[in-house]
Amino acid sequence: MKTINTQATVPELKQGWLVDPANGSRICLFCGRKFERGQIYPVGAQLFNSRAAVERHIIDQHGGAFAALMQDSGKAAGLSDIQATVLAGLARGADDASIAANLDNRALSTVRAHRRNLRLRYEEAKLFVAAMELAMTGAHHDHRFVDFGPELPIHDERSQVTSAEADQVVAKYFRPDGSLERIPPKEKQKLIILNRLQALFEPGREYSDAEVRAILGRVNEDHAMLRRYLVDYRFLSRNADGSKYWR
Repeated sequence: MKTINTQATVPELKQGWLVDPANGSRICLFCGRKFERGQIYPVGAQLFNSRAAVERHIIDQHGGAFAALMQDSGKAAGLSDIQATVLAGLARGADDASIAANLDNRALSTVRAHRRNLRLRYEEAKLFVAAMELAMTGAHHDHRFVDFGPELPIHDERSQVTSAEADQVVAKYFRPDGSLERIPPKEKQKLIILNRLQALFEPGREYSDAEVRAILGRVNEDHAMLRRYLVDYRFLSRNADGSKYWR
């Protein structure tokens, strides 16, 4: 299971899919499968449009959005095993006695205490999300962090880049015609360059190896190295034999 795209909104996380603004396709947040806009998908004896197909996919392949969220990000959300069990029981509509039975017959008072604590966390989380969204809206461009996407394999100071830092690196290494003067030596600078280069590729479209080489060759003569970095840092994906690439 892939890492959930944390840039998704709360409504998108609850439904389990989002719409690709580039082409209108529906994308499953839990595995990345795309359902193309305008295409009809056979599911058993039925035919579904892209929205119905992704919704059915989430149920059939992931057990529903709740189950997928708990499997992929329950620990990331800071839930203990007991809290996750209580929350799963609430989602099923189970009563306190049934939940207690799933917790090795713990006391009903223990289950009720966990329910109260989860409700309190929910209320606190709503306030935090509201405050954070307001803060991000008012943040100056120079102090906002660059979003490298959830697939980036490194999550440390190398990926903590402000928009102002990124602008400086782009101005230093890119010529006015869009070509790259040289590949920077530092990893943080590489990430900034690669993040800009990925915009040359249309999301959801497959590119042949020759097309990738042609696109990157217009940027810098060392297109093989750029292609390798784009794949290594997961700005681009490719199939097993290296014949197809996509963003």
